[in-house]
Amino acid sequence: MSIMQTFLHTDSHGSFSEVGHPGWMSGDDGPERLLTADELVDIGFGLLVVDAPPVYNPATQRLSLNPVSDWPKDARSTTKTYTVTDLTAEEIRAALPPLSPRQLCMMLPVVGLSEADIEGLIDAIPDATDRARSSVEWRKATSFSRNHPLVVSLSAELNFEPAELDTIWLYASGI
Repeated sequence: MSIMQTFLHTDSHGSFSEVGHPGWMSGDDGPERLLTADELVDIGFGLLVVDAPPVYNPATQRLSLNPVSDWPKDARSTTKTYTVTDLTAEEIRAALPPLSPRQLCMMLPVVGLSEADIEGLIDAIPDATDRARSSVEWRKATSFSRNHPLVVSLSAELNFEPAELDTIWLYASGI
């Protein structure tokens, strides 16, 4: 397995770009071969880029590459730096997997509800248009996202805390 080495190359205008091996060859001291990373650094092609991203949890955190100007540099190399940011509850919620109607209905008895309970809540929606649309959504949707307006409104009506519904949602995604 070969490791792709990259270099931080500075052009004539002082702009940085990360580039791969330029394919330059040397045959001065024997058979023709690619220049090594050290040889490229020695002739001023650029700094060797060290890339060791930090460990993070992609389910709850975002990894962002910092600007090149923030990377520490020495005479031979530079090291990419990253920022790890915690996702907001809304970002985590939006990334939860969608549920099929089957998964959603299979989850209902686990939390002490039935399809009839959900249909009763929908039938109790005061606005006729909203009630009709919600009924169609409930009966005809091919999947439900965690942030779907019907899911959000019904869960609020059932007094589920958002974090509580997130846990239930994850459970149901495994059904």
